[in-house]
Amino acid sequence: MEGFEVCQDCHQKMGKIELVPTPTDVDKIEADQKWLYGIYCKQCRKCPLLMLGDADKSSFGPNAEIETLPNSKLYKVEVKDLLKTEESGWFVAATQLQRFQQTLLNNAIYTLEEPPDVNEMESEFSLPTHLDQVRLFGDSGAVVGFAVIKLKGKQSSLEDPFAVNPLNIVDAVFVRKSHRRKGIVKKLIG
Repeated sequence: MEGFEVCQDCHQKMGKIELVPTPTDVDKIEADQKWLYGIYCKQCRKCPLLMLGDADKSSFGPNAEIETLPNSKLYKVEVKDLLKTEESGWFVAATQLQRFQQTLLNNAIYTLEEPPDVNEMESEFSLPTHLDQVRLFGDSGAVVGFAVIKLKGKQSSLEDPFAVNPLNIVDAVFVRKSHRRKGIVKKLIG
């Protein structure tokens, strides 16, 4: 892995890792998606930055604080800045950028920083398809949780167009460790 930045926690050089599809590609099938790289510290298991090319910058809107990477034609943006929201509580991810926030929360935070604990019967999640409903949970200006719901009557598989979900199915739920045990999931199903 190439060194880009130095980790603020352990002061080791960070490298890059393929992390998430672009906001405009989140609902495409994986073979058609363009993926962005995260700047990742192997030692700390943190991915604080996302790398962007010229074409990717406009996907994040005018409020994203995008900086140039030193000695490069690439740009960086902080993951935490991309998880900002004005929403509070559970809400449906209605835009590509909101669906992108779910992929970022799943791949950068859940998979890398707060990985699943098999002793707690947690597992990794696949990214949702365009057929799934994504809900996000906002608190204090940040997205801190997500749920993926397979909706009743919708096609249940990309491979079988005739198979449909007989009922709403909560397929995946994640809440950041800092926000657990606060009744967030009860609000989703309650």
